[in-house]
Amino acid sequence: MHVFLVIPVMYEAENLPLLLLNLKAQTAKNFSVIFIVNQPESFWLDINKRQICLDNAISMEMLEDFAKTALFPVHIIDRSSKGKGWKLKDQGVGQARREAMDLAIESARDEDIILSTDADTMFFEDHIEKVRQLFTDFPQAGALSIPFYHMPDGSDVEKKAILRYEMYMRYYLLNLIRIGSPYAYTAIGSAMACTVKAYKRIGGLAPKVSGEDFYFMMQLRKTGALIPWCDTTVNPSPRASDRVIFGTGTAVAYGIQGDWSRYIFYDMEAYDRIADANQAFSAYFDGDEAAKDRILSVFPDISLEKLRKNHPVKERFIHACHEKADSLAILQTLKRLHSGEYSDSENLVRFCKQYTPKLPIGNFSFESSTVYDYLIMRDFLFAMESEALKKKHDEFSELKSQKLHPIWKYMI
Repeated sequence: MHVFLVIPVMYEAENLPLLLLNLKAQTAKNFSVIFIVNQPESFWLDINKRQICLDNAISMEMLEDFAKTALFPVHIIDRSSKGKGWKLKDQGVGQARREAMDLAIESARDEDIILSTDADTMFFEDHIEKVRQLFTDFPQAGALSIPFYHMPDGSDVEKKAILRYEMYMRYYLLNLIRIGSPYAYTAIGSAMACTVKAYKRIGGLAPKVSGEDFYFMMQLRKTGALIPWCDTTVNPSPRASDRVIFGTGTAVAYGIQGDWSRYIFYDMEAYDRIADANQAFSAYFDGDEAAKDRILSVFPDISLEKLRKNHPVKERFIHACHEKADSLAILQTLKRLHSGEYSDSENLVRFCKQYTPKLPIGNFSFESSTVYDYLIMRDFLFAMESEALKKKHDEFSELKSQKLHPIWKYMI
């Protein structure tokens, strides 16, 4: 089982030396690395973007030198030199990941692994090997979401921004785990992997300018089982960025300015409504017409009669409902059902008090708590999440010998 590690590079010459040392330290054998140094072609004509072009040229030289001495295959795609940059809409990290992944599958077998990370992300020396081992342990699975953990840096405002965003992501995931959602995973471009077979099955990664990881993982989940946990952690960069419309860097940039309107800690009650609708899928299939209202009040765009007609097997029907009530629909529903009665801080504290045995900081507030309090709360949520995902992993382990179990094919 070969691992193809794909790494987009843009304006990363400062970070590359540490990344290259990280790669050399990997204990894994039988892996390749595909770098894609990229930028829009228009940057060469923009005096404000010229530094990115020059930085990418330095990166190309560094990677070419690295490829000569590395003990594993290194492939470099040049989408940064003059005449080779992205044209029109075909630009951005989504296109970069797509092109690197597509290069990987040209020589890969179906059972091989595509592992995605970023040039400013760090990981442990056994990272690649642990990812490979998980897919060996779960040959029926098609994808993997890898745990992440940011190392705050900069001023107190910058540290609070990345920690608050991370707490937002963990609060969201913990609630999805709590309600038993099949989309209970985190989609981060620097912390995801899939088999070549799964990648081909969904037609590859959609080259979106932003959110390519969100849609990629969602499509992978719709077509097969996703391993929820791995005994390793990546450390993505905590820096602010304006490269994409949304994502970690953008969230931090907005957060530093005090704008958290895009990253709301939605009411627990909204998640409960989604849980009730999800549970009603089975009841509706069994003939409980009252379940129809429970579903449509939450997911009004699902054509229940059509789905039941097209999918006469219960497991397939439930799966088809979840295909419609997907990650995007969940976010849209949370926005619609959110009451606004409680602040983000209040919803986080309410959640912790109701679903955990203890709360590390009883009066935690995003407005008044210290960076230290932020760290304590983030670590508390990280521990909760790790425990919950490890439990899901163990449940998978108990079923891995049952190769025909519907959990490997359907979202049930």
